[in-house]
Order: sequence, then C-alpha cells, then structure tokens
Amino acid sequence: MLIQFLPCKTNPATCTLLSSDTENALRHQQLIEAFTKLTASVNNMNYNMEKRMQNLEGEVKGMHQTLNIVRGEIDVLMTAILPREGLLSRSEFEFQPVSNETDLFQLNTRLGADEEFKRKVLQYLQQAISKPDVNNRLHEALDLLISRKFMPHINWSGKTHNEEKKIAFSSLSNILCVLKEVGGNQQLVVTSDYLKKFLIGKLRHAFERQNLTEERKTSCHVHKRNTM
Repeated sequence: MLIQFLPCKTNPATCTLLSSDTENALRHQQLIEAFTKLTASVNNMNYNMEKRMQNLEGEVKGMHQTLNIVRGEIDVLMTAILPREGLLSRSEFEFQPVSNETDLFQLNTRLGADEEFKRKVLQYLQQAISKPDVNNRLHEALDLLISRKFMPHINWSGKTHNEEKKIAFSSLSNILCVLKEVGGNQQLVVTSDYLKKFLIGKLRHAFERQNLTEERKTSCHVHKRNTM
C-alpha cells in the first residue's frame, strides 16, 4: 500500500507564530527550573548556616561552662595562697624587725652579700603584705623590716636641724632595693624617686608612730588635694 505525504498547506505566518510560542514556552520552563534550583541552593545554604550557628552556640556555651569551672578553681586556689591579715604561709624562715643601728647595718650588708637570705626576706615580705596598692605595700614592708620604736632614729639624709645624729636611709642601698621589689604590684613599679619621697614623708612622722605596738596594723593615708 503506497502512502503519499501531501505538502503542508498551512499558512507560513501561522507556522512562524507557533514556533515562536514554543520557543518562549521552552525558555520559560528553563527559567522556572533555574529559579527552582537556585531557591533550593539558597535554602540549603540557610540550613547549613543555621546548623553551623547552632553548633557554634553549643560550643560557646560549653566554653563558658568550662571557663566558669576554671574561674571557680582559680578563686579557690587564690583564696588558699593569697595572704590575709593575721595569716602567713607555712615557712621555717622567721624575721624580727631590726631595733638598733648595728642590726640595721648588718641587715643591709647581708641583703647585698647573701642571695639566699635576700630571697627568703623577699618571700617573707610578699607573704606578709596584705595590701594591693603601692603606698600601703611600702608602709607594711617598712614596719616588717624596722621596729617602730627605732624608726625615729632614721631619716633620709641623716642630717637634722638640731645636729642630732640620725641614720641616713639613703645609705641603705640593699634595703632600698628590697622595698622597691616588694612595694610594686602588677600595674606599677616603684622607682627610686618615688621611694625617696615616700620614705621622707614616712620617716618625718616616725616619732608619732613609735608608741604604737608592733601588733597593731596601720595603713598609709592618702590626702586628697583641693582642686579649683
């Protein structure tokens, strides 16, 4: 059986219109597919970011918990080792404030010649001093090194207005070094000039403090200046 195909008699303009509509529909479908893929990709990225944020929040929370535990352990440790008034760490080293000129010069000489002795004196003072600020640290250190009853016999230069003989603290270089070391704190370092001014003022009032018992704790009072 012979089948014969007849030529299309459709209007050429109509064929062109159908081809254009088909092409537009295809492009539209491609755009929809591309937009769908892009949306899925964005959603996936958002999901991954949210998941990562949740993981980070969990990690940060865990770090905070660990940090709180460590802080608690540090507080317990610091409470155990920091000096408190009336309490000293266990030590076989004992030191009594010097109360005469001979002992004072012997102390100064030994601090310069005996490194082990100096180390023990510094350790003793660090354990015994309870104040954090520089002035009160120097104040306590001075009372621990030199008896209050003997302090009036010392001034900075050794000179007096009435020609009374006094010991010049400026000549006690090794004791000065010890005071500089123990007087500072984590923020401040005691300079030679600062220590000189401190001692000049403190020794000026030594007579007023000589009758206080050695057991009585005193502190350094800072007077505020009036400002205009």
